[in-house]
Amino acid sequence: MLKTLFSLLIGVFVTAFSAMGQNDWASFYNDNIVAIEYRYDDCHRVDDGIHKQNIHLKFTNLTQGKVSVNYQKSTSYNNKPAAQPGAENTFTISLKPGEVLEGACGLKDKRLYIFVKMLDGTSQSVLSAFDLVNITVTQD
Repeated sequence: MLKTLFSLLIGVFVTAFSAMGQNDWASFYNDNIVAIEYRYDDCHRVDDGIHKQNIHLKFTNLTQGKVSVNYQKSTSYNNKPAAQPGAENTFTISLKPGEVLEGACGLKDKRLYIFVKMLDGTSQSVLSAFDLVNITVTQD
């Protein structure tokens, strides 16, 4: 009984630490105007039967003025180039003074996420690399 309780407690701690680590944002780009961060999130839409992992992007306006961020996504899946910089992968984020805009599970704004993989094994496609390139920041 004590062994089972101990195993259960270890499982709870491991799960809690894993969940906390998943909420940590990593810096991707930073200047004195804007910060771009990213994190991996497991997204479960039980009603739709969709279980996937995304990279969510977070844009923070560090100024007291309006800013626009233009960027292009570059991705590879299973070590093969997929989305390359181009018109179809060019995005613009407009931010009010001090505004933070971030992707989250359930939001379908393609500017704010990159698909990583299906968690239920329905697809063998897995993100092997991503980059945000040609980042330009302008103050309005």
